[in-house]
Amino acid sequence: MEFFTFPQSGGIMDNDKLLEMPFDQYQRYRAAAEAIRIIKKGTGKKKLQILDVGGYFKNSEGQDTFPFKEFLPEEELFVLDVVECHLPHYVQGDGGNIPFPPKTFDVVNCQDVLEHIKPKQRKKFLASLLKAAENFVIIGAPFKTENSVLAEKILYEFILKTLKGKHKELEEHLKSGLPERDDVESFLNKKKVSYCDFPGGYLNNWLSLMIVKHYILTLPDSQKLAALIDRFYNRNFYESDQRPPAYRHMFVISTQKGNEQILKEISDRFQDYRDKFKNLTVEKSDFSNIQALLSLEALRDKNQIEQLNNTVRDQDIHLRNYKDEVYEKKIHIMNLEKKIDDQETHLQNYKHEVDEKERLTQNLEKEVYDKEVHIRNIEENMKLILNSKVWRFADFFRRLFYMKILKIFPPLQKSALTITREGFPSFLDKVKKREMMRKKDLYDIWIEKNSLDEKKIQTIKEEIAQFSYKPKISIIMPVYDVEKIWLEKALASVSKQLYENWELCIVDDASTKKHIKEILTKYERNEKFKIKFMKKNKGISGASNEALSLATGEFVGFLDNDDELSPDALYENVKLLNLHPEADLIYSDEDKINPKGGRIDPFFKPDWSPDLFLSFNYICHFTVCRKKIIDKIKGFREGFEGSQDYDLLLRITEKTDKIHHVPKVLYHWRQVEGSTAVVHKEKITHFENTIKALKEAMDRRKISGTVEKGTHFDQFESYRVRRTIKDSPLVSIIIPMKDMVSFLQRNLKSIEAKTEYENYEIIVVDNNSQEKETHDYFESIRKKKNIRIIEYKDAFNFSKINNFAVSHAKGDHVLFLNNDIEVTTKGWLTSMLEHSVRKEVGAVGAKLVFPNNTVQHAGTVLGLGGVAGHSHKHIPVESDGYFGALNTIRNYSAVTAACMLTKKKIFEEVGRFDESHLSVAFNDVDLCMKMREKGYLVVYTPYAVLRHYESSSRGYDLNPDEILFMKNKWGKTLMSDPYYNPNLTFDSEDFRIKIN
Repeated sequence: MEFFTFPQSGGIMDNDKLLEMPFDQYQRYRAAAEAIRIIKKGTGKKKLQILDVGGYFKNSEGQDTFPFKEFLPEEELFVLDVVECHLPHYVQGDGGNIPFPPKTFDVVNCQDVLEHIKPKQRKKFLASLLKAAENFVIIGAPFKTENSVLAEKILYEFILKTLKGKHKELEEHLKSGLPERDDVESFLNKKKVSYCDFPGGYLNNWLSLMIVKHYILTLPDSQKLAALIDRFYNRNFYESDQRPPAYRHMFVISTQKGNEQILKEISDRFQDYRDKFKNLTVEKSDFSNIQALLSLEALRDKNQIEQLNNTVRDQDIHLRNYKDEVYEKKIHIMNLEKKIDDQETHLQNYKHEVDEKERLTQNLEKEVYDKEVHIRNIEENMKLILNSKVWRFADFFRRLFYMKILKIFPPLQKSALTITREGFPSFLDKVKKREMMRKKDLYDIWIEKNSLDEKKIQTIKEEIAQFSYKPKISIIMPVYDVEKIWLEKALASVSKQLYENWELCIVDDASTKKHIKEILTKYERNEKFKIKFMKKNKGISGASNEALSLATGEFVGFLDNDDELSPDALYENVKLLNLHPEADLIYSDEDKINPKGGRIDPFFKPDWSPDLFLSFNYICHFTVCRKKIIDKIKGFREGFEGSQDYDLLLRITEKTDKIHHVPKVLYHWRQVEGSTAVVHKEKITHFENTIKALKEAMDRRKISGTVEKGTHFDQFESYRVRRTIKDSPLVSIIIPMKDMVSFLQRNLKSIEAKTEYENYEIIVVDNNSQEKETHDYFESIRKKKNIRIIEYKDAFNFSKINNFAVSHAKGDHVLFLNNDIEVTTKGWLTSMLEHSVRKEVGAVGAKLVFPNNTVQHAGTVLGLGGVAGHSHKHIPVESDGYFGALNTIRNYSAVTAACMLTKKKIFEEVGRFDESHLSVAFNDVDLCMKMREKGYLVVYTPYAVLRHYESSSRGYDLNPDEILFMKNKWGKTLMSDPYYNPNLTFDSEDFRIKIN
């Protein structure tokens, strides 16, 4: 007999030893092996450590075997089972209490064990599997469906009546009941782990082959015949068996975040199998003929056995039909292979081009390196020039001329400085740009560069046509007495959406103006518009819930009756969903439309910032959420009018962390009387409703504390969640210094006078002070109980000094504090510590102010100046900053170590400050990024305000080597700060719009 095969995923799948494995065993282990190969590729590990729970078998010759090892010979496989076995890498034990430390294995595999676990112990068993795995768990089992239970019952009765014996495992299934998929999915969702799942073992084929193989056991040479059947079936029907209705179902579970792409690749692999053979699928299995044939009466004599043989032959014909269809597929594959050969020829030519470009790239890299060396030489020469007497003498007169004489005429001074520093052409260019800016607002220029034209629209339509995932989005719009022109514009903005799978759910909340019904009635004939007229006014929350009840989409978006969506609003959301199908909540940037129709005041938002969201509802518009979550929390709540959206989003964000941001302006608020965009308090009827929403959110989240108005509330409405500090942990304040004792005196005096929190110690690190005044002061403070002075005698290295000090710290929390800082607010340490004690927080930073009352630090933004820079530097301290940024608790990628609080154990966990590469600058940025890499948050609080006489004691220097190190280590991450926005510039610290 000539065998034909599908293309295999690897040569090992053609191994004779594997192909003779019982088909049911082969099927589940090969599927698990395919998933593990994708996992290995995705994680980049050279060798995986795998635990196979329940993986012990005796072969036909009575020998102990680990079948899964045959599929993955290159990996390190351990087997755990309940029986006694003396093979290497075998552990006898209970899968419900795995005898290994947590996260021992890269992958834990468990096939056809769950159904043998008692129902009450299954959750404990699953938890044990997840605990043992560092990255992935694979679980396969028959799950309870009407068809699978019926199939097992038929097989059990056949064995019982025909072979005169009981099948122990099937009997156990029938007594205990098969596990249910809903129970497993519910358990995994509660654990907040990601997973994919797929069917395996086409049920009609499984039952037929099981009956055939058990019948063969009654014949001579049964083992050889069974092996022949298994070989044929395994070689030819594995792929076509990966489809419903299936006997088995498999879950691949990620125990860590960040593995979504790997799960998607696994899901896609098995979806390809289902798509390939979808035309062969019968949605419902019909076992009535087999069941009748196997009834008690039908199995009493040889005639009925002959009928059984006829049934088996019918199944063989069925298999041969499969074979014919497979043969046609093979011909198609051969044609595809020819095309692939042609493509390979093309790829060879392309590879040659790539090699040539790599050679050119290497030459360019050498040129860049030579340039860097040249720049360093120039910098060294510059240092010599700057330290020369001639330069100092010239610099004195330059300062006198530019800073004293021309200071009387500021415009002339600025022009002269530009010509001197940048040259006359640059001066002219700036004059031209300034004139252009004077005539046109910066945001107007941005709009011109980012607006949709016909070419972009056509590209978007083509892209939409290629989307594999096109969910329906239900847009919710409560309507009440809005002006005719604004309502029509709002409706038109939905009608013009480039993405077409939407519906608009409108509820008129008993409007008193006649034009409302006239306008809405015109749209009733359009099936995309679902309109309901209320007889009684229910208020904004009630009307919104009525609109939600009309929604049939998988996702829900929200639109006010006087606002507008951009034409690409839904497209951008669905585009993100095609990249991140797991997303539950999506929000975008927004702007306002003034009464003249002009677009103003854009709000370019950060990505998800949980602390900023507790300060004010920065998410706001345009928001799209998965409907099943909104249904779960029962929609809007009455009693929160004016902040009903905030209350809803607070509850949504407690149910999911799959929150995504589209950094594009997709929503336009209209400035009309009564709109939030004009008078914030007019829309929020009582700020107490926001306080109530936040307080209830704290109660739900079990956060102990209070909610109050934020600082500068009248200028920018924000709120402060003030958290309670439990157990008063010890804080070690670390202050490095060298001489200039007046700075240390002012520093310590301000800490003593303005620190309300009492449980702290101060560690002064003396780095080779020489002056007698310094040592005299040391003697005067040594007697104080909470002050220690330690000596660091090596050369200055900021990272080494602070790492050295931390090793002497007694506190659970360490505060790095420059000696040139003065405390100005009494609650400063409490304000920082209330965040540092949170388990999810890695570092906390403060607001630092220059002596001239401008901001020195209010959080650090990656990318500013090339590596990182301080937010809102030199902005007046009384300002609110960009949409309240200066005066709201929020998350940043980093904060300065001039005043940084962190837990000592987290500081040690991430590897402390980098002593080898970052001795002066960016060590704090690197530390914070290492914390964020581990999943910790970095928090900025404006309620700790300190005055910073920056670099007064040491000076400030940027080392090119340190800059290069940061760029090499963190790469593109430096230019994609999640707490900034790609529409904002890296050229200044004031959150100005980027124009390029």
